[in-house]
Amino acid sequence: GYALFEQIHLPFIPALLGGAAVAALIAALIGFPLARLSGASAVIATFALLMVVHTVLLNWSEVTNGPRIIFGIQGLTTLWTVVAFGLISVVIGYWFKETGLGLKLRASREDEQAAASIGIDIVVVRWVAFILSAFLTGLAGGLWAHFITIFSPVAFYLTQTFLIVTMLIVGGMTSISGAVVGTVVIS
Repeated sequence: GYALFEQIHLPFIPALLGGAAVAALIAALIGFPLARLSGASAVIATFALLMVVHTVLLNWSEVTNGPRIIFGIQGLTTLWTVVAFGLISVVIGYWFKETGLGLKLRASREDEQAAASIGIDIVVVRWVAFILSAFLTGLAGGLWAHFITIFSPVAFYLTQTFLIVTMLIVGGMTSISGAVVGTVVIS
């Protein structure tokens, strides 16, 4: 359980990458059914998934310390670390957007039936994008944990979710630059 994880000590960057890889693996396992949905059903299912994960994290005391605070995390995240990882994430976002997979994802967003009619496997494209976003989100979570150094599963629920959604709405959900602008404005 929790004691097992206490014994694992990795340097900062490998720990961040390992945490991001675990997030991507979990996304790969649970994301395929979500990728089959679209519209309101996708929003409802994603919100339900958030509720299930939150409940599990809050009650799995052996792994997450339950609702109690996790402390003792080293404060290794600096402003320059965040800037570097932020810039890397933006570059990855722009790169993905311009790959064949990114173009297919945008096509499926604009007109799902037309994209499917020209042979785009919409479910696989969405699934891969979900995995990549989980990896980047895992990196961000690791950076945040090493910045605040003390947190509980309670910190990862509705407040954070609505804050991130607000950032996307303010900046514009269809562009990477919009996401960056929304983040800067809300922050």
